[in-house]
Amino acid sequence: MSGVVLDRHELLWVLEQCGAGWPYPLRPVHWSAETDAEARRHRTATEQALRARGLLEPAPARMLLDAGQAVAGWAVAVDLVRRDASAPLAAVAVTDGRTAALLESPEHAQAPVRVAPCAPDGLAEAVFSLVPPVPPGQGPPVPVPAGTAPADLPTTQRSARARDVAEDLLASVTAVSQAGVADRRDGVPRRVAAPLCWLDGPRGRHVLRPPQPPRPSLLVPATGGQLLADVRTVLTDAAVPRPSGRSTA
Repeated sequence: MSGVVLDRHELLWVLEQCGAGWPYPLRPVHWSAETDAEARRHRTATEQALRARGLLEPAPARMLLDAGQAVAGWAVAVDLVRRDASAPLAAVAVTDGRTAALLESPEHAQAPVRVAPCAPDGLAEAVFSLVPPVPPGQGPPVPVPAGTAPADLPTTQRSARARDVAEDLLASVTAVSQAGVADRRDGVPRRVAAPLCWLDGPRGRHVLRPPQPPRPSLLVPATGGQLLADVRTVLTDAAVPRPSGRSTA
């Protein structure tokens, strides 16, 4: 099964069946009810809507249950937020070591959510399948100006030209994306590394490399494959769970 699209209250119902909280970075919803009785009515109506759509039949119900359990017991997650005027996106791929799921949605509170299975060892690939292809930027890396000029660069003709290139590039950006890796050790979530940020626009795709004092941040031309490789590298430092085998005790 390639996945199903749920409205946010349908997803909320599925997550509740599995004891799962709302997964970051999707915007959460709650039952619009002032009393427990009203909340129960909303839950019942949502269950009936899922049943009417055939989503509680064995195959789709199994997929939704696996997704909910992956969210409830997640040990590793790869998340993506893309700010784009035409197609904003929030997504996360999670695994509990046994099953894994990809949840994706346009980045606004009322948008439906697509839920699909994915490989437990393919979280990064699942998330990056959602990133639109953009050619890499051209030219060498350029320093990112802090304020109006890089404070830690000498004011030379070359540095002034680099500043102008960076400012022109930043002014033309049409989408900003961020991907991160998190894991959960002993029940405590943590970021494995600083999120990866990149910019898309008519001048191509550039990844923002953090400063390495005394050098400033850099805008570096990048391909989608390079970004995926960066996230895979971070995943090697995550507490990736392994399915438990049969006990020999």
